[in-house]
Amino acid sequence: MAEEQTWRQLARNTARKINLGWWLQTLATPLMITCLVIACATLITRRELDSIPWAPLTAGTIAVLAITGLLSWLAARSRFETCKQSLVRIEAAMKLRNALTAADHGIAPWPEVPGLVDDGVKWQWKNLLPPIVGALIILMCGFVIPVHAKSDKQSKQPEPSAWSELDNSLDQLDNQEVVQQEYIDEMRKKLEKLREQSEDDWFSHSSLEATDNLKQNHQSEQENLQNNLQRAERSLNALQNQGSKLNAEQKQRLLNEFDQAVKKMQQGGMKPNKELLEQLKKIDPEQLNELTPEQLDQLRKNMRQHAQNLNPG
Repeated sequence: MAEEQTWRQLARNTARKINLGWWLQTLATPLMITCLVIACATLITRRELDSIPWAPLTAGTIAVLAITGLLSWLAARSRFETCKQSLVRIEAAMKLRNALTAADHGIAPWPEVPGLVDDGVKWQWKNLLPPIVGALIILMCGFVIPVHAKSDKQSKQPEPSAWSELDNSLDQLDNQEVVQQEYIDEMRKKLEKLREQSEDDWFSHSSLEATDNLKQNHQSEQENLQNNLQRAERSLNALQNQGSKLNAEQKQRLLNEFDQAVKKMQQGGMKPNKELLEQLKKIDPEQLNELTPEQLDQLRKNMRQHAQNLNPG
């Protein structure tokens, strides 16, 4: 009885080995194709998406591999070997002259089990392993090859340098409170409209032309306000410190220069901050004696400081 159990267990082991070999042989090509498809799909997913859904991706990969293995097993079943066939294989390899077949049919007793049993089957690893290992390497490549997401590439698209220059200039004017907020807000709206274009159009002829016009207008407004502040400050300085030495014509010329400079500041697109502009509007150059020298000096200092802060860059 012990011999029967041993021989049947040996037959089952041989059958498993034979069937595993058939399954691996049948699996090799489908596994290679499946792994190639999964690797390509994984690379595309990693490129297209900002956040990789690793859990669903891994679960899907395992599921597809399991289905491939199951279909290959079903395809290989027609070649699978039964325990009875494995008994025949063993007795043929060991030259037992049908002793196991006869014992299986109850015609003869089971022979004694030798110390070394040869089923005549040897693994051909050189044929089986390369396609399977190659398929798994291809699969791993889909997960480990460095890939930059499309959005990463798009985010690296540099915007025109003039935009950042305008941003810096507006930030500087805003922080120093040199000009009225309305001008800064309007310029930022125009700049934002340019940014709202498709990134492919940022460097188009029309976009660059609009950018140049916006930058030139901004620089022109800065220069005009700076010149008017400097002109008004010089006129006020001359009237304050040299008024008694000037004749009527010279004094009138300075009065006109101051008045024109203030009017241009009021009418310009870029106006000085409201506090300074209100102070200038209230000044009557012909009645400077109503202000103390300290007040005039402070006002002129503010005008010089504002003009200095308007220097481009």
